[in-house]
Amino acid sequence: FIILFTGAVASSTIGLKDILGVIGATAGPVICYLFPALLYLKQTAGKSGKLRWAAVGLLVVTVPTTILSLAAV
Repeated sequence: FIILFTGAVASSTIGLKDILGVIGATAGPVICYLFPALLYLKQTAGKSGKLRWAAVGLLVVTVPTTILSLAAV
């Protein structure tokens, strides 16, 4: 969904450079940071620990990072 959405938004621009920049700015942080944190939180549901707090912190950092990288493009 994210890649299709960013592709649709980026397709309104003229250059291929812009399209690839928008997709890379969103897909990179999502695949590297957001998905692993979400999967870890889902696997350890109902448990507590320092790594769960680290995963939540990673989610908190990933969302603004994705927004800033998209704005930078």
